[in-house]
Amino acid sequence: MNKVWFILGQTDYPPPEGGKGIIQLGHFVPDLERRDQPINKNAEPVSVTVYPSRLEGLEWEVERDHYIGGSADALVPIPQTAGLVSIGGEVGGIFKKSVSNFWQFEALDKLIIDPPDDYIETRIKEDKLVKAYIEKNTRFNSWSIFMITGLAIARGASGTREEKVGGDVHGGLKG
Repeated sequence: MNKVWFILGQTDYPPPEGGKGIIQLGHFVPDLERRDQPINKNAEPVSVTVYPSRLEGLEWEVERDHYIGGSADALVPIPQTAGLVSIGGEVGGIFKKSVSNFWQFEALDKLIIDPPDDYIETRIKEDKLVKAYIEKNTRFNSWSIFMITGLAIARGASGTREEKVGGDVHGGLKG
């Protein structure tokens, strides 16, 4: 089982209370595009050990740069010289888009479960909504779902997002 953390598309969900919430440990989601749309919304809280942890004073920054560039040469004969003289040039450019996200958290509370395989199989077989989803979405005797085994709850979050777009175009003559 692979474990990967994802940020939800909508960040205003309240944390689960008493193990129950809009998004909670043990929920199954159909895919990573719909990771905040549980199949089994009315599921009971998990009955396995929950491991809590807390990070304080966390800062997180992600910066992505995208570059596109290119250049081309061209030679053009001058008709008056009967093809004896050509003039050419080179033109090129580079374009850059940069996106920077910076977040600060007073604290990040994490809740993690490590359910054994038989627990997961039992949850899949006994939850009517999950079972119906699998039956409906089985293709060539294969199906896929994801189980939420960890939640990170941001406390006192603040952040900024910055986008920069720039570029350079250059050219010159060759003779």
